[in-house]
Amino acid sequence: MIKLLALDLDGTLLNSKGKISEENKLAIQKAENSGVLVSIATGRRFRDALPVALELQLNAPVICHNGAMLKYAQTLKPLPFRLFPMKRFARFYGLEKALVPMLC
Repeated sequence: MIKLLALDLDGTLLNSKGKISEENKLAIQKAENSGVLVSIATGRRFRDALPVALELQLNAPVICHNGAMLKYAQTLKPLPFRLFPMKRFARFYGLEKALVPMLC
């Protein structure tokens, strides 16, 4: 079962005129009615993706800034986040010898 549908804007959701086709709107509504979370995933800034998200009244947060921010369009509330500790990152990627001395 599909749980999340994340759509890019340019060339995917938006046509060459920067508009959302009726066909895409209907498909998004159908997905949401089936219980699928629908989101925009874009490299754009939140303020640039916001008009599209508001037009579609999406049921999931907008993924923007190349994944660095997740924020709800209707409430403007960001999702809470926690930063990944650099030492753990270095250990996970096998970079401890290179990075850990710089972090101490």
